[in-house]
Amino acid sequence: MITVPVLSAVIALNLQGMAAGYATGSLFRFDIRRRRTLSIEIGMQNAGLGTVLALKHFSEQSAIPTAAFVFICIITASAMSEIWRRSSLNNAI
Repeated sequence: MITVPVLSAVIALNLQGMAAGYATGSLFRFDIRRRRTLSIEIGMQNAGLGTVLALKHFSEQSAIPTAAFVFICIITASAMSEIWRRSSLNNAI
């Protein structure tokens, strides 16, 4: 079962990963599209890896937070994509 602290940690980890990806893209002076792509990619990279590592080195119950992380990653990446798409449309007008 997913508790509020676990869910909060999962969401915070994902958002921090996305922010780190965007910041890294900015640091290397990537254009806005590459920054956004890097942000989503880094935000999602850890999900599958975390599940595999949890299953290999710990019990099956330890994989529950990482499995939830997969869904959080999909939701936040989709939401950010839509937000960025709308902001791009507004800036184009």
